[in-house]
Amino acid sequence: MEEPGQGRVARRMWHVPVVIQGCLPVLASIRQCDAPLDARRRSCGVLATPGCASGHAHSPEYEQIIHEVDGVLGDLGAGNYTDARGRLCQEYSVDTLREEFDPYAKPWRYEITGSEYTTQANGLVNVLLTAADKQEQAYTFDVAYRERRWQVCRYLKGNYGSVG
Repeated sequence: MEEPGQGRVARRMWHVPVVIQGCLPVLASIRQCDAPLDARRRSCGVLATPGCASGHAHSPEYEQIIHEVDGVLGDLGAGNYTDARGRLCQEYSVDTLREEFDPYAKPWRYEITGSEYTTQANGLVNVLLTAADKQEQAYTFDVAYRERRWQVCRYLKGNYGSVG
């Protein structure tokens, strides 16, 4: 690990979902972001763990959903609350986002613990955020297909839906 302020480089690996018949589109993966906290766009490493998945996990639609959730979480983790707000469908103030996510000790990591969606409609992505001080908090991100693309609309504390 480099000294603080020495410009650490983000790592990126790819995940390979496990396909099991009759399951919801779910992929458990751990994303550890190693980019500097002031980076505006971050790549996160992914360590894949077996999960229950369907054919959706290979689809461009699924990849876009995960990409959008990663983008929001990357901005929140870096303290880029204005950018995070711009990615969300639902209106949150910068102060609301700051009050929610600033208390977590940085750098934090997150694990996508489950996901489900209906093609070109809406879905949920469950996330477990783990702060540097080991504090954990589960979140659910609602996603919606709007204007021919997936967007993260809002977040809720806890895990909801039948995922995870």
